[in-house]
Amino acid sequence: MRIGIIADPIDNQNAGVHVYTLEMILALVANDRVNEYIIIRQKAGNEIKKEYTNVKEIVVSNIALPIGYASFRLFFIIPYIFRKEKVDMVIEPAHFGPFNLPRHIRRITIIHDLSAVLFPEWHRWHSGILQKLFLPSILKKSDYILTNSYTTEKELHRFYPFTKTKTWMIYPGIKKLVAVAQENELTEKYQLSTQDYFLFVGTLEPRKNLALLLDAFETYKATTKGQTQLIIAGGKGWKNEVFEQRLAQHPNKNEIVITGYISNEELSFLYRHAVALIYPSQYEGFGFPVIEAMSVGTAVITTADTSMDEISKPLALTFINNDPLDLSKKMLQIKELNTNSLDQKKREDFTIKYDWNSFAKALLTKLSGVLE
Repeated sequence: MRIGIIADPIDNQNAGVHVYTLEMILALVANDRVNEYIIIRQKAGNEIKKEYTNVKEIVVSNIALPIGYASFRLFFIIPYIFRKEKVDMVIEPAHFGPFNLPRHIRRITIIHDLSAVLFPEWHRWHSGILQKLFLPSILKKSDYILTNSYTTEKELHRFYPFTKTKTWMIYPGIKKLVAVAQENELTEKYQLSTQDYFLFVGTLEPRKNLALLLDAFETYKATTKGQTQLIIAGGKGWKNEVFEQRLAQHPNKNEIVITGYISNEELSFLYRHAVALIYPSQYEGFGFPVIEAMSVGTAVITTADTSMDEISKPLALTFINNDPLDLSKKMLQIKELNTNSLDQKKREDFTIKYDWNSFAKALLTKLSGVLE
């Protein structure tokens, strides 16, 4: 069979959907010796190993032309290519599509979360409007819907009950985080005056609750001595005015490092040496940084709500959502333990269920049932 995948997130994002899309494709082509894959993306790249003979990459650039080209590409050019390539199904990893396909081509839509529907105020205005307008139709036309957690699945069924009979939940995996040799260089690059720091990883956007993190860090610093720093690692998102104002006025801003987007090697370094990862997000469908940190043995402090409670038990320390005082108390608790290392056996037992090869095998089993 021929399976099409719209892989735009590989080229136009650096956040969780980028990781999910790339790792999903790599796992599928590595574990599948039966089907062929037609990958449509915006730019040429070398992320997918050339020795895989079951993959064909087609670049369809999202050219910066007057308004309307992006829609023409999504609604007409991409569907035309899939019809020409005679695909049997199309997987859309980024909520929005696939569109304009004949009925004999099966549609699989991946839903990572419903944040744009539930909390449009956290998103750019057009994202909320487009999701509200198109998502019900997308879900109705999808033959199957893939979710990344039981939390996402439950919310999907609550808001769109008609999806109950066609939803698959498969946990994604943990990308490989290799140790790096040039640790002294990275210590200097990120202005780490000490190896004593808390870490946040993720896109800088409102739902990540970074203003609350800054408040908690101020309380923590006021009640402790030492040079503990706060490292905020991730690309800049949108609607960050409150965070930027709070950062500019922060009494400990000289001990806060904003890294911007970082490489996989740099991410591995920062995870491994942090006192703990702090992930204060108000809403997540999954939350890759939580399991990434745990996979290398780093302690995690996160919210007790949404999928964080589901995926982080029993290893993470949780705090009351939107309570900076409770978060600062948990930071003190972690620091007083005087270790950032999780028990190896418990960590291995925990992370074994988050494996991309297992994900691929589970998805391929589902797909084989559909395509028979």
